[in-house]
Amino acid sequence: MKLKLNKIIVVFVSVVLLTGGPVTRVSGIASAETSIYTFANCPEIMDTFMKWRIIEFGGFLDVHFASKENNSSLVEAAITGYREFKRLAQRELSKFEISSSGLVYTETEFQNYDLCLNLTDKYIQDAKSMLKQKILTSGRVKQSTVLLEKYKAINKRLGEMNMLVAKIVASYETFYNKLPGYLRDCVKK
Repeated sequence: MKLKLNKIIVVFVSVVLLTGGPVTRVSGIASAETSIYTFANCPEIMDTFMKWRIIEFGGFLDVHFASKENNSSLVEAAITGYREFKRLAQRELSKFEISSSGLVYTETEFQNYDLCLNLTDKYIQDAKSMLKQKILTSGRVKQSTVLLEKYKAINKRLGEMNMLVAKIVASYETFYNKLPGYLRDCVKK
């Protein structure tokens, strides 16, 4: 059920991203003549952008590590996915430009840009934590699954051995029960 929900989320996020992403223009923030990528609205835009990207990255990790392959072969692709996540975040952050006031930054713009940098770093760290957690959890689950399969195979072999021992005991009991009758018939004749 959880895997099905994750696949639905990944498909939904993919559709949103293919249709232009979650943020194309924030209404009420910028007019048609000015860019929406100013330091004044950086925290709001980056928060929305990063929320979508973190959901997309989480879906990617869930689907990627659901594979039956060994974790060592999956980790490299997952790290590449993390690097892509980080690159997209930094590229989006680089779109922000100076306000219309010229080359002089206001204190508010500095604060907003600092907030924006911290917000982006927080999401990048969250993605890194997600990656680490998924690698560890997936490794443990796969290791447990391998052990469970080995225990099942051992249990099956023990069951076969138990049946073989039961047949030997049954043959011995049958022989023991027939032996007195054979001795009685041989002695009389």
